[in-house]
Amino acid sequence: MIDQFTAAGLLHRDPEFRTMKNGSRFLSAVLVCSRQLSADRQRKTGNGSQAELVEITFFDQPSMDLLQQCRKGDFISATGYMRSVYHQRPDGSGYYFTSLIGTGLLRLEENRHG
Repeated sequence: MIDQFTAAGLLHRDPEFRTMKNGSRFLSAVLVCSRQLSADRQRKTGNGSQAELVEITFFDQPSMDLLQQCRKGDFISATGYMRSVYHQRPDGSGYYFTSLIGTGLLRLEENRHG
């Protein structure tokens, strides 16, 4: 059995539709999952404090319909299966990009940020 995970956070930008090579459409967005205040959610350097960005992707129509209604700054929770991929920059440093293939979505509060 594969474990399910939940990520909750603020939408970094409005969700956007994308198309796979086979023509299937899906909806994706990026969550800012951090204990920092929403006004201070940009990545910081020097002190080691940075926001965790999690890309969420949905293929099922009910979740896509709900996510499509959400906007930048909305507080949502997504449940699904995690995937983390390591990327290396040209300077030799690297980072992990985490994505969640969603199976469930909740809007936690109305948008009070826009």
